[in-house]
Amino acid sequence: MNQDDPIGWLTSNCPVFISLLNQKAKINLPSGIIDYIGKGSEGEIKNGKINFLTVESFLSELINYSSEKEVGNSYRRDLSKVSTEKALSEIFCEIALCVKIGSYSGSIILHPKTGKGSHSDCKFFINGSEVYGEVKRYQDSWPHIVKIGEKDNSKIPFGRSIFKSEADNKPSAVARPRHMDIQSKLEDVHEQFPDDKRNILFVFLPSLGEPRDYLVQTLLGQNNFKREEKDFALEKDGLFAKKTWEIISACCLTRANLKSKKIFFPVVLKNPNANMPIEDEIIEKLKSA
Repeated sequence: MNQDDPIGWLTSNCPVFISLLNQKAKINLPSGIIDYIGKGSEGEIKNGKINFLTVESFLSELINYSSEKEVGNSYRRDLSKVSTEKALSEIFCEIALCVKIGSYSGSIILHPKTGKGSHSDCKFFINGSEVYGEVKRYQDSWPHIVKIGEKDNSKIPFGRSIFKSEADNKPSAVARPRHMDIQSKLEDVHEQFPDDKRNILFVFLPSLGEPRDYLVQTLLGQNNFKREEKDFALEKDGLFAKKTWEIISACCLTRANLKSKKIFFPVVLKNPNANMPIEDEIIEKLKSA
């Protein structure tokens, strides 16, 4: 196989991944895959291939925790039409996360139904407790933040606020706070969880800034910026204060190092208003990862 050709390289090195694609995608790879391992600098292409090899290993593990049929049914459609590197990275993060938490009990159910016409990303067990999980990834565009009304290709860097500005005193030279962007993207995520279950949201926030601070502000309110855990206080502008978020038991900041195959949770925040509080034993299990 031609190792410089994405299809040839994937066929030789990632047979499990290739097997997940539909017939059309196996012949004409979707643009997201081509961009990931076929475009960019030599170093970028090399790193893309390293990541693919790691995901290939993850997929084999995931099949052991689930089944080849279930993994195929869960990811074939999205992988076969993935159009951007960003979207592909989101799928990779979900796969990596599912392998990690599947290892806790040796099994995992992918894309379980919620009873609302939607599905979560996974269902798993920790210490015998049933937990539903949803995975999100939001890449920070800093320092090239595009202001509303500007073209995406302008790529003009400028500052970012830490706190929300008053309506009549919004600075024109800076972008709105990062936590506000995250809130707008996560606001309706409760619809992807079942009611009356233990539900955990796993969020990847790759950023040049400090993801921990952004997530704390997002969930507990902006005035919790830089506070220590013992000083956290839920405020009305935090997502955990929303009535619709009471079905979400906790949220984990999640990080993945594909080269070392490590997934860990540097921040685990319990929802103080949760209908189904998460047990401390589960939190400690996640933190120990």
